[in-house]
Amino acid sequence: MNVVDLPTPEFTKTKPLPQERWLKTKAAIGWLLGDGRRATNGADFIEGLCAHARATGLPVERAAIAIRLLHSEYAGLGFHWQLGQQATVNPYAYTPGPSPAYDNSPYKAAHDTGEWVMLWLADTPDDAYGIVPELKAGGYTHYICIPFSSRFGLSNGLTLATRDPGGFSDDDLMVIAMLAPAVAAAAEILSLDRMLDDLLRIYLGDEPHRRVLEGNVHRGEVTRVRAAILFADMRHFTTLSLDMSAEAVTGLLNRYYDCVVPAVEERGGEILKFIGDGVLAMFPAEEGASDDACQAAYAAAKDVQKRAARIGGEAEPGFSVGVALHFGRVAYGNVGSGHRLDFTMIGRDVNAASRIASLCGELQRKILMSKDFAGRLKDDPTRYLGAYPLRGIPGLQEIHEVACGPDPCVPPA
Repeated sequence: MNVVDLPTPEFTKTKPLPQERWLKTKAAIGWLLGDGRRATNGADFIEGLCAHARATGLPVERAAIAIRLLHSEYAGLGFHWQLGQQATVNPYAYTPGPSPAYDNSPYKAAHDTGEWVMLWLADTPDDAYGIVPELKAGGYTHYICIPFSSRFGLSNGLTLATRDPGGFSDDDLMVIAMLAPAVAAAAEILSLDRMLDDLLRIYLGDEPHRRVLEGNVHRGEVTRVRAAILFADMRHFTTLSLDMSAEAVTGLLNRYYDCVVPAVEERGGEILKFIGDGVLAMFPAEEGASDDACQAAYAAAKDVQKRAARIGGEAEPGFSVGVALHFGRVAYGNVGSGHRLDFTMIGRDVNAASRIASLCGELQRKILMSKDFAGRLKDDPTRYLGAYPLRGIPGLQEIHEVACGPDPCVPPA
């Protein structure tokens, strides 16, 4: 089903609208394909839609638009409006397998048949759909669910309801039929904008995704950011995963990532890369705030270890984590060839953090840090462990650890 091919009840095509109402409907369509098409917020969009729909004489008092998303945590978004109330945007959580709420909704019936679902609520049993009791309790008399799909086949939809004793008239249905394709087109643009933003953030990270959307998409472009760098590495991953199935390895990695990602993000850090069992993260340092960035990174490193002690022991195989901390510059750069590029993190300081993480295993320590990082960690005294060679980095590098008791510090592995 294409946006321009939306199904409409046959009887809505049998007589023309009165001239004045046709002109108001045309103005509403103009808004949908103009300012409405450029809306970036679902609440603003549905409020504008309903205001223009009511201006045509449509007695709509409740409306919702549901759009599907490509997101790691959400299946879609719902834009909800009721007369006299502020519009809201509500996410629909993604769950594997069947969704009882969707399966018992008019949306599913509309998507399955490709037809409008129209309910005269006085004649509709309460168990026909999950929403029917709520609509009846709200005093609604007539409800319509209209399906439409995106160019990628994602199922979206529009619902309208009224408390008018006569429901939506034949002229009202004609107005709705005229508005529906424009609603579908504008909602698809809103959906695609959201999916583009979400997908880039999911796969690149917050700061890199903003850089890409700002136009940093050409090979060789580099942006530098001063930051505290955190590199986490699962200990003995190769040995642990040697005889595991792909599904078991995926489960192991996800448990490990559940130790690192929340610990970083809850303290304002950003995950830049998953590199096998390595995780590269940064805590950007605003001018004059280098110490704060390092303190946040160290707090995240301690939290990683606490989570690893708990999550790593919940199922077999267990695991431990080495965390390296460094302060320097993170360079964002586009590398690749032709139209296949990778927006990646490069530079000496990224390499140094990775090498220090490898040193955690050699020195049997859970958290190690460079001299540059240790010198900025004002709230926790550090101690010098020695100067060590780091592969690919000239000279010997001074390595430190926090020098205090086991709480809140992390003891050797």
